[in-house]
Parts: sequence; structure tokens; C-alpha cells
Amino acid sequence: MTEPKRASWRDVLPIHPAAEMFEPLPPDELKALGEDIRKHGLQQPIIILSESNGEGLLLDGRNRLDAMERAGIKFNLYQRKNGLWKLDVLEEDVPHPLWDLAVRTVSDDPYAFVISANIHRRHLTAERKRELIAELVTATPEKSDRQIAATIKASPSTVGKVRKQLEQTGDVSKLDTRTDAKGRRQAAHKPTVTTAADRAEARSTATTTSTVPQPRAEPEIDPSTLSLSPSEQHDRLDPDAAYIGLLVRLARFTVLLDEEVKRFSHDYRVEFLVRIRATIDRLLKQAADVSKLDTRTDADAAAQAVPQQGDVSP
Repeated sequence: MTEPKRASWRDVLPIHPAAEMFEPLPPDELKALGEDIRKHGLQQPIIILSESNGEGLLLDGRNRLDAMERAGIKFNLYQRKNGLWKLDVLEEDVPHPLWDLAVRTVSDDPYAFVISANIHRRHLTAERKRELIAELVTATPEKSDRQIAATIKASPSTVGKVRKQLEQTGDVSKLDTRTDAKGRRQAAHKPTVTTAADRAEARSTATTTSTVPQPRAEPEIDPSTLSLSPSEQHDRLDPDAAYIGLLVRLARFTVLLDEEVKRFSHDYRVEFLVRIRATIDRLLKQAADVSKLDTRTDADAAAQAVPQQGDVSP
């Protein structure tokens, strides 16, 4: 009389999705593993995740259980009344070194546990690691990039790139907050960190805008004044607006000059600044001479406008 076919362990214990992240062993490797278990016994326990409702889900040990079935090793996998799971090997010639420890129940993070248990057993290529990152980000998008990177043994920047691709394709939703390794809620996107050069430029701009008054609308120049001399044109303009406009132009020139000087070597920078200083001194001297000339001209004109005592008509 033939013995009825025994139920598979898969009919008794469902598999957690995290356990499916790694491919099962090919048939030849399963056969070799089954022969090793028959000879030396089960060396690693079967890991089952304990659910809040009392049920269990297989986390680690799928290949070992399949290998035992393939090798024809008779065993019973069942859940006790206290909720714990037990594995009984029914063949006396098969060593059973783990005894009651053949099944271990955990309540850890299932994805982190499965990856941690398998990442040291298998040689993972960079492409396979990126696939695991994508699977883990899809399954647990609330985890931070740093937390996922620590699980996969990858860099946080790599996790960030994979996450960004998944968000762009719509496979993962964008979250405002994520959970770090300590369970704290953190902002998903940190403020942009500016460089020292950016901060210096911002301070320079702020200083310029705060110390230099904002000009009023620059006065329109009458075309008829273009044929006048510079001093005559200046007299036709609003002196206050012209002064403020000049300050604004000087401020813009100072910022531009500062950016250009940074590109020079130290020696050439000193020589360049000396030349600029000499040019500014020369322009200030010319402006002062023009101012004195205008003052003398105005005084002469005023003197000529005042009638002399001998010129008074009777």
C-alpha cells in the first residue's frame, strides 16, 4: 500500500513578501543543499514572523525547506497552541542539531531582516543591489535613504537616485516626512545647503542694497540737450537723481570688479588694484578740477550780473 502524499510546508505556512526579494536556488543547488541537510542536519533555523493576529509568515528558510522536501526528508512544520512554531524531523538517520531551536519566531522589520540575512550569503552585483533598493523603497517608502542604505550596505546617494527615479515614474509617492533608524519623523527633503561662496555673494548683495539708496526712475534726457556740453547737460538734470544713479552704478561696478579680481593670481591682483586705485584718484582729481572751474565760472557770471557803481544810469 502506497503512502499518501504528504502536504507541502507551503500549504501550512504562507511566505512573507520580503522573503520573495531573493530568487530561489536553482534545482541543482537545491539538490546539493538537501543532501547536505540529510548528512549534517539543519544548521540554520527557519525564521517565522509573528503577526499581531497570532499567525506566522515565513521570513527566512524557504530554500532549506524546499531542499528537505526535494531530498525526501520527512518532517512536520506546525504551530503549537501557544502560538510558537515547531519543526519535527521524522527520520532517525537525519541529524537534528538544532532540536527545538530549528524554528525561531521574530517580530523585527521583515524587509531589513531578510536583506540582512541574505546579503552576506550571496554575492550581489551592483545592478542586483539597485534592484533590491528599488524593491525596498517601494515596499517601505516611509524609511529614510540613510536607513535603507544601512540595510542594503549601499550609499545614501545611491538610494536617493533610485528613489527619485521611482518617484518620477510614479511607482513611489513623494512623502513630506520619513522615519529614521530611531523611529523619528524627519523632513523628506532638507533645505538646500549653500556654499561659502554663495553666502558671501548673498551678504555682498545685501550690503550693497542696504547701504545704497534705491534710485528713483532715472530722468529722461531731452534730445535737445545732447548737443550741450557735459556741464550744461548736468545743469539740466535733477542733481539728486543724478547723484543716486551714480552711486548705484558705482555699486554695480564694485560687485563686478570683485568677481573679476577673484580670477587673478595674487601678484597680478595687487598690481591690478593699484592701477584701479590710481585711475580712481585721477578721475576724482579731474572731477574736483571741474567742480572748481564751475564754481569760478558761476562766481564770474554772478559778478558780471551785478551792476557796478559807475554803470548806474542817472
